[in-house]
Amino acid sequence: MGWLYVLFVIIANVLAVVCFKIHAQQENWAMYALGYVFTAICYFSLSLSIKYLGMIVPYVVWSGAGIAIIAYIGYVFFNEPMSALKVVSALLIMAGIVGMTVSE
Repeated sequence: MGWLYVLFVIIANVLAVVCFKIHAQQENWAMYALGYVFTAICYFSLSLSIKYLGMIVPYVVWSGAGIAIIAYIGYVFFNEPMSALKVVSALLIMAGIVGMTVSE
């Protein structure tokens, strides 16, 4: 059950950042408000995941996966630059996530 909550954390976090990006581009205040709703869902889900998995693993997975997914979405949907160094850095983050989760 804890991993399901971590999935909710990641999805809600990514949706919040996308909403804030849309607000920044279009000054769409509905997206701004929706971003805060997703942020609340994110932190609520994080608190539930911590009950099952402890504090370190959910936070590491959320942070790392969120960074990688948001970088990909930024590149594909918002035409943000993606250099080879950014790709390598994202892969290193993912390697760190694996290392932190299997060491439990």
